[in-house]
Amino acid sequence: ADVTKKLADISAAGGRIVVLSNTIASPVYEAAIAELKAKYPTVEHVVYDPVSLSAIRKANETTLGDAVIPSYRFDNADVVVGFNCDFLGTWLSPVEFAAQYASNKIPSPSNGKKMLRHYQFQSNVTITGSSADYKIPMKPSREKATLISLYNAVVAKTGGSPLSGGSDAAREMVAKAAADLVAANGRALVVCGTNDVDCQLITNAINAALGSYGSTIDTVSDYKLKAGDDAAMAALMADIKSGGVKALITLDANPVYNTPGGADIVSAMGQLDLSVSLSNRVDETSSNA
Repeated sequence: ADVTKKLADISAAGGRIVVLSNTIASPVYEAAIAELKAKYPTVEHVVYDPVSLSAIRKANETTLGDAVIPSYRFDNADVVVGFNCDFLGTWLSPVEFAAQYASNKIPSPSNGKKMLRHYQFQSNVTITGSSADYKIPMKPSREKATLISLYNAVVAKTGGSPLSGGSDAAREMVAKAAADLVAANGRALVVCGTNDVDCQLITNAINAALGSYGSTIDTVSDYKLKAGDDAAMAALMADIKSGGVKALITLDANPVYNTPGGADIVSAMGQLDLSVSLSNRVDETSSNA
């Protein structure tokens, strides 16, 4: 009763009330948040993920006009090129991808008795890299430049304007990967696991040049995973520090522990009109709420 009265008072005064959560996969939670918004008009919902893929959604919002994470079909690919993307171990939906990948590593009539060919550009050892046909070490600082080089090598064969800023690193392997990607005639897929919008935009451009959309990339059956928005979270952190937020409700989330601005949240909690943690344990956030 005390909490609902405080929420009503804050909302009536026009104070900003934020529900902060990780990606929600529960229709019950979503309905409850919608009901809260209907009751208190100043409520908004901000979503973040400690391990974020926000850049993919942001890049697809620019490229496709919709902030989605598409489905990737490794079982439809004859050639896959990965950039710091451990899709068999940790990235997005590895159990699903591993099954698709394995099915396409067995020559059969369904795939023209071909085996998927896999190039992996990576900065550290991964499960995916250990399974690749070609493993190319790459400094994190060179990833964007290497992606640009791959894009330029692809459009040199498919038609299109090159980008500036490419790299001579791994030039022979980039050229070999580009030749195989183009020869796959649409059954090609390039994936990037780095949470950087520029890298994701270049990856999208490569896939577009290869004709991967509708073949190895399904934008209709998108993933509901990793819905966090890094920009919205950064804006929230700035508003919390400046006093623009009057009430903070964390829902099964521990931002004090798993966000860079955790210390700022602790400091701000004492200044908020209301802070509530809905958690199944006493963690760093709930102990300060």
